[in-house]
Amino acid sequence: MECLKDLVKRLREEKGLSQRQLALLAETNNTDISNVETGKTKYFRHDFLRKLAKALNVSTLMLLQAAGYIASDEELPPDAILLEELEKKYHAIPVIGRVSAGQLQEAIEHPEFVVPMPPRMNADFVLTVYGDSMEPFYYDGDWVYVKKQPVAENGEHVVARIDDKVTIKIYQLLDHTIILRPANPAYNIISSPNIRVIGIVQGHTSWRKRGGTDNA
Repeated sequence: MECLKDLVKRLREEKGLSQRQLALLAETNNTDISNVETGKTKYFRHDFLRKLAKALNVSTLMLLQAAGYIASDEELPPDAILLEELEKKYHAIPVIGRVSAGQLQEAIEHPEFVVPMPPRMNADFVLTVYGDSMEPFYYDGDWVYVKKQPVAENGEHVVARIDDKVTIKIYQLLDHTIILRPANPAYNIISSPNIRVIGIVQGHTSWRKRGGTDNA
């Protein structure tokens, strides 16, 4: 299965289009098309993919599959489909960036954008990873898919709040004390009576690879 950048470039060249010509057809600019084909762009809005699919005369689902949002073995319809039909089949969940604990619910209700729920994923929102404390599990810029849940089991990757900060760490309960462990040994273990679990990581999208969705 081709990744999105290779697929878009191949389809564009097969149609004899320059990046500028494709950008005009997709109602965008050639910088956006260049960023897609080089893999520089890390996420894709529904409306952008819909216009790009229309310009290339392929289905929006095909581009979503190439971007890793839909399972590669899922059968795609032969004709283009409307965005509204896509959203009926694939529940959209919010993607949020860096937030404080006090702003988390507001960020979920007013996200940066939304994406289709990956197949077989049970999550309520997507959180963007910042920093390298959870490498090699998650890298800076990755997405983690989070199921809201106030309790966790030892070893689970959790999104937790500490005072007014939100962090992603490995959960451990020792002698009735919650401990948050980073995966990267360069960082210290966190222990505080103010730790509250917000949710459990269900999976992630690693942009360091190709933009596919993996299990956590």
